[in-house]
Amino acid sequence: MNDESNMMEGDILKEEALTEPVKKPEPITIPKKSLPKIDPAVIKTKILLFRKPKLITVIVVFLLVILSFSLLIVLDVKRPKEDIVNPDVVIASPKSTSAPDKVETEIEKNLRTYEEKVKNLDDSIGSYPPPKVDLDFEF
Repeated sequence: MNDESNMMEGDILKEEALTEPVKKPEPITIPKKSLPKIDPAVIKTKILLFRKPKLITVIVVFLLVILSFSLLIVLDVKRPKEDIVNPDVVIASPKSTSAPDKVETEIEKNLRTYEEKVKNLDDSIGSYPPPKVDLDFEF
């Protein structure tokens, strides 16, 4: 039995030695987009080919409008989309629809008894005579 296990271990070691090392996959690179470089001197020379100032002004305004709209579009694309969530509005009813609890009925009963005691107290205060005070002080 020991000979068989030694042979199996030897076979496994041979297979491991024959296998090629695992190559790591190359990372995916995304090329960056860049705007073409524009030389202002070249633009100035091309604009000066036109001699009429009105035509130059119209062309410059047209290019500025196109540039501003394209910049707005680029800014809109970069902004993440916002999810608008409409929450459900729950309107509470003025009266409870559930059956009154024992605790609620006990509290209401205690309130009624307290109100009766206060009302009786107000009536009984009127029947008392005013207090007598001795204002003669001697030193």
